[in-house]
Amino acid sequence: IKFVLSRVKVYKNDDFIPGTGFALINTGTITNSYVDQGYTNAPTYLSEASDLDVYLLTTEAFTNASTYAGFDSNIWLIREGFVPMLKNEKVITINNKRFTVNAVKETGVTIDATLNAYPEDVLTYALKEPVTGVSLSGNHVTVTTEAVHLSTFTVVVAIQGTSYGKEITFTVRNNPTSCAEVVQITTEDQFKALMYGDEEAMEKQYKLMNDITLTGFYYFPIGSETNPFLGTFDGQGHTITGFQGGDGEHNFGIFGVVGTSGVIKNLGLKGRSTVNPDITVDFYKGNNSAFVASVNYGTIENIYIEGIIQSPRVLVAGIVAHNHGTINNVVSQVKVIKATNQIGTAGALTNTGTITNVFINKGVTGETTFLPEASTFDSFLYAEVDFKAATTYTGILDPTIWEIVDGEVPKLKPQI
Repeated sequence: IKFVLSRVKVYKNDDFIPGTGFALINTGTITNSYVDQGYTNAPTYLSEASDLDVYLLTTEAFTNASTYAGFDSNIWLIREGFVPMLKNEKVITINNKRFTVNAVKETGVTIDATLNAYPEDVLTYALKEPVTGVSLSGNHVTVTTEAVHLSTFTVVVAIQGTSYGKEITFTVRNNPTSCAEVVQITTEDQFKALMYGDEEAMEKQYKLMNDITLTGFYYFPIGSETNPFLGTFDGQGHTITGFQGGDGEHNFGIFGVVGTSGVIKNLGLKGRSTVNPDITVDFYKGNNSAFVASVNYGTIENIYIEGIIQSPRVLVAGIVAHNHGTINNVVSQVKVIKATNQIGTAGALTNTGTITNVFINKGVTGETTFLPEASTFDSFLYAEVDFKAATTYTGILDPTIWEIVDGEVPKLKPQI
């Protein structure tokens, strides 16, 4: 045995049975294998005193870099004052699943990276190569209209002062002609065309000109992981009624993946979604079902939702399954029906973004928490008397966008 480090606490319950720092007996060879005696609490390295007791170290010696002069620096990371780490323990994780940057207008992207290493380590961010229209400040990337359509740029995330690093590559989509176009939706067929839209369709600006009712069991989520919705969908205070999810092929909300520049706003949604539990979606393995969207990297604001989302086996959320963007000003009367022994939430399954001013009718949702575990977001769940009280919304919801009447549920005001 060689080059082993141990900080294992040893407990024994009988004075006649030895407790040792490393082994009970040894007939072989042990070298360079150290035990933190201050942590393990064992008096000897073996069951009896031996010359191997030199490997029993005080915590101070255990974190002394000179102790490990014989260790292979290609395998071990050794720093003064810290316990050595195997190099594959020092990991940078970039939590951004994928981002496509839309540079029709200046767009910002925040790189969400975490570090499993020493607490004093600092992450640094740098462009691998210069790209026109792309700049970097800390972990925030800014892309301007000077960036070339479908160009790519790579950001290197590294641990300051070391060779450890990880890369994430972004694609720029910049097509001002198609993206600047405002598409007016007045009929069910026009909305259905957006559902089945191509890459260009996902980058346009849409306005809902009136309430529409969907018929048939067909809805297809708008935006996917490979083709996220990067445009703007402005409901202008109107409502889409009658959508039904669960066609046997998809597990999303009415929006699938909303990209970093995607905006969903001023929209009412009323419908029902029944989750197909047999679908495997590569980026969240099926647990990606919610009423509004599966994954949000963009902005969802001024939304009214009403209906049912039901799952026979997998996890399900009332608003957005996985939020990495911004959610603001949402009024929800969505009933969440989950399977026995499964998780259902009134709000989201995961959140790494910003969520503010969400109002959920606790009497309707059937759930008691906003996320799978108790959190400060649980304050967004209101008893019905408070849910219908005008004072709940005064000074929060914009009265030019919302109609607020005491004793009634707030409604979006049609803008045209």
